[in-house]
Amino acid sequence: MKPLNAFRSSLFVLIVLHAVGAIGILAGFAPLLLPLSAVNLLIAAAILVGLSRNQWSAWWLLAPLGGFIAEVAGVQTGLLFGAYSYGSSLGPCIGGVPLMLGPLWLMMLWGSWSLIHRLKLQAKPKLPNILLSAAIMTALDGLIEPVAIRAGWWTWHNEMGTVPWTNYASWFGVAALLLSFAPAPKRDEGTSIASALFLIFTVFFTLLNLFPWTP
Repeated sequence: MKPLNAFRSSLFVLIVLHAVGAIGILAGFAPLLLPLSAVNLLIAAAILVGLSRNQWSAWWLLAPLGGFIAEVAGVQTGLLFGAYSYGSSLGPCIGGVPLMLGPLWLMMLWGSWSLIHRLKLQAKPKLPNILLSAAIMTALDGLIEPVAIRAGWWTWHNEMGTVPWTNYASWFGVAALLLSFAPAPKRDEGTSIASALFLIFTVFFTLLNLFPWTP
C-alpha cells in the first residue's frame, strides 16, 4: 500500500470512528459507546505509531512513559495535577492509572507538536514551538475535562468536584518538559495523521461540550 493511500485510509477510519462516537453519544447511545473508549484510543494510537514508523526514536518511548509516570505520581500524591482518581472504563490500570493514558499522552504530544510544525513555524528556535505545542495541548485537555468527568473516566476529589488550576499548570509543565526532547517532525504521512488526529480530538470533544447528552 502506498503511503498516500495508507494516510487516506487511516484518516477515513479515524474520522468515521469519532463521528460515530460523537453522533451516537449525542443520540443517546452513550451507555453503549463509552465503554469502547479504550478500544477507540488503542486503534488511534496503533494508526499513529504505524504511520510514523520512519520517525521512531527513543522519544517515542519517553513520551508515553513520562506522561504515564506523571499520572501515577498525580493519582498517588495529589500534588501534581490535584486530587483525582480514574474510573474503570478506560481499561486495566497500574498504580491507579489506566495503561491507555500512556498512548493518549503520546498522541496528544506528537499531535500538538506536529500541528505547530505544520503551521510552518521554524524548528529553531525550539522554545516557541515547545510553548505553543504545550499550550494547545493544555487547551485540548480543557475540552476533554468536562466530557471525562461526565463520562466517569475520572473524578476530581475536592469540595466542588471541579478541575483545579493545578491540573492545567501541570499539564502545560509536563507537556513542555517532554516536548523539549522531541525531534522535529518529518514531512510525511505520520506527521499528517498526527496533526489530523489532534484536530479530530478537538472537534469530537467540542461537540460533546456544546450539545447535551446523558452518560
